[in-house]
Amino acid sequence: MQKQSGFTLIELVIVLVLLGILAAVAVPRFIDLSEEAEQSALRAQASALSSASAINYAAYVAEADGVITVSGCADADQLVTGFDGDRFDLEASTGEPFTLLRTDGDTPIEVSCFVDFDND
Repeated sequence: MQKQSGFTLIELVIVLVLLGILAAVAVPRFIDLSEEAEQSALRAQASALSSASAINYAAYVAEADGVITVSGCADADQLVTGFDGDRFDLEASTGEPFTLLRTDGDTPIEVSCFVDFDND
């Protein structure tokens, strides 16, 4: 008589059940990543705006070439090449800081703004 080797049906079923349980636990964790990615994109845009504003102001104070004239914080998006105005809204009053938020209105981020050229 030949000896058979391999897995029994019950062993295969147990492995499939365990894989199903692992998938059921892991899938919800990956679904939530889209919200975190949106938050990261918002923080990246806010950092870019803040840095560009500070660099532009420093160039103005140092009387360097290449200063971009902005009339207020609401115009700070001119300082960043590739600012995504379709996904992000820039709200600013006359003072600083301004607020950057996603166009769906969720999660505003306050951003530093350096455009006060009149008061050195």
